[in-house]
Amino acid sequence: MTWRVFFFVGLTVGVFADDVTRAIEGLGARKYADREAAQVRLVDLAAADPEPLLQRAVREFATTRDPEVRERLRTVMQAVLDRHVWGRPQGFLGIRMAPALVVLGGAAPALKSQIQVVGLTEDSAAQKAGLQVGDVITGLDGQPLAADAPQQAFTENIRARPPGTVVRLRVMRDGEEQEISVTLGAMPAEVQAELFPPERKRVLFEEWLRRTVSGLPAAGEQKIDKPERAR
Repeated sequence: MTWRVFFFVGLTVGVFADDVTRAIEGLGARKYADREAAQVRLVDLAAADPEPLLQRAVREFATTRDPEVRERLRTVMQAVLDRHVWGRPQGFLGIRMAPALVVLGGAAPALKSQIQVVGLTEDSAAQKAGLQVGDVITGLDGQPLAADAPQQAFTENIRARPPGTVVRLRVMRDGEEQEISVTLGAMPAEVQAELFPPERKRVLFEEWLRRTVSGLPAAGEQKIDKPERAR
């Protein structure tokens, strides 16, 4: 059975690569309608696995001498990042935060920067799990918060997780620590749109493309940079 599984996986990967190759070749087709169809096809193919398609598109972008193909590849990469990275569903806790200095006990008590809950979104994951205004978050999934910029690191960690993920928050309430499990919700579309307005996405894309193209090796595959997520 094992060799059949490997054969099927290899065949699937090969078919995907062939589809990408045909679509990229189609960007230079003689007929305008065929070029348009190839561009749409490339964006659709990214739904299966965006990263290898982006790798191939970047390499073609860096080597092609056809200005129209180059521009179409740019449009494809922007669309793929917009749909599968910046537009990807992100975890949402539903709290408003403020920095808080808290003395944590132990062998060597210390004053550390933590996160205080100063507001809750109605019917949010945090509210459903029982978080309260005034709670101080001191840890996530068994780990203490980052020493530097804990609020930013915590926010990025939550947003990087898909909706439905269960996280364990270490919370201090009325001088006592407790653990609260929260099933993350999905970030509302309007919030996600505010995080990534069109101008910011354009700037992020240009930075990502410049950094990735400059890092291409002379030959062989290369690992593309991970595009920035919402902060």
